Amino acid sequence: MKTTIALLACALLAIQPAARAEESTKEKIKDAAHDAGTALKRAGRVIKGEARQAWAKTKEYVADEPEVYRTGARQKLIELRAEIDLLKEQASVVKIRPYFATQLLALEQQQQFATEQLAGLALDEIRKGQTGTRRGVDTTLARLEEHLDIAHKELRDLTSGR
Repeated sequence: MKTTIALLACALLAIQPAARAEESTKEKIKDAAHDAGTALKRAGRVIKGEARQAWAKTKEYVADEPEVYRTGARQKLIELRAEIDLLKEQASVVKIRPYFATQLLALEQQQQFATEQLAGLALDEIRKGQTGTRRGVDTTLARLEEHLDIAHKELRDLTSGR
């Protein structure tokens, strides 16, 4: 009986380092996966920021030619509307906080306001460049983009359980 217990104890002691090594390996894999996920998220934020900066440098609606400006601004409004709709769709599958629903409504209203501002913008105002009424349209578009970025971050936080 003592011999059996001793053999069993020896066998358990021999298995224990292997189990620890396996657990250690699992932890290492888990940590590596977490680190990779964090790096991918960080890279995504950098890429998104760089894409926005590149767009800011090449905005069609910065042009002083009225038709080029209007076409670029209309296209940007369409893209922003699609982004708002996508946010709403993503938010519909999770339980969101009431203030986030209000934030989505505000984004829709801001996009509608920008559309109305653009429609009321006179040709001579477009030719003036970054002043007057046109500056108001450009500012509204820029703020809408900023608020969309905030909403995306907020939705990520809400869906990740923070």
